[in-house]
Amino acid sequence: MATSRNTSRARGRAPRRATDAGTNATDLAKLLGVTREAVRLWTNDGCPRRDDGTYLVAEVVTWLRERDRRALRDETAPKEAQERARKMRIDADRSELAYRQELGELLPLAEFQQQIETIVGGFAAVASGQLARFEKKIVAAQTPADARRITEQIHAALMAGARAFADRMEADADAEPEDTAA
Repeated sequence: MATSRNTSRARGRAPRRATDAGTNATDLAKLLGVTREAVRLWTNDGCPRRDDGTYLVAEVVTWLRERDRRALRDETAPKEAQERARKMRIDADRSELAYRQELGELLPLAEFQQQIETIVGGFAAVASGQLARFEKKIVAAQTPADARRITEQIHAALMAGARAFADRMEADADAEPEDTAA
């Protein structure tokens, strides 16, 4: 008994070429190295198929390439949009900084650090001086009530010293523009 290939030759017809006839899903799966289920899923996703249920390999390969291109484009598009948005935010931040610098609202880093050191150093000196005043009282405290009273006195003295220091700094800041103008 002859196979189907031999039968077509026996009838005098030339065997079908892949370009002339479609390929069924099983043969397409074997040819592309995938499962028949993958071919079915592709078909559901829009893979081209003839009315008789066969596939043209060239059309399927073209469809697969285009699908891969779309997937790559979809994968990179959000990244590109995010990068553009990030660049726009950076540019806006730079413009804002330049504008604030023109208005004189920004301090140079060295000047800012100097002011911080002045504040911290000044407050440390105030605290040290105020605490030294209470050293004997702290040692002499005999009851929790005495200790609490001394703590309140220390707190009041520290706050008064801090206010006086802040007033001196403010007076110095007000005097600086006059010094630079002279």
